[in-house]
Amino acid sequence: MFDSLADQIRHDEQGQTSNKERAIRYSVIAVISVLLFAALYMAVRMGA
Repeated sequence: MFDSLADQIRHDEQGQTSNKERAIRYSVIAVISVLLFAALYMAVRMGA
């Protein structure tokens, strides 16, 4: 697929995200995780 390591590195550099995009992505993942665990906690709490 790639002719050399330099081609692979060049291809990888094109897909990098900015710090802002990375922070937004991790924030969204954290919020979804908290909501999921809260829902599971409430489900167990209500069922018991």
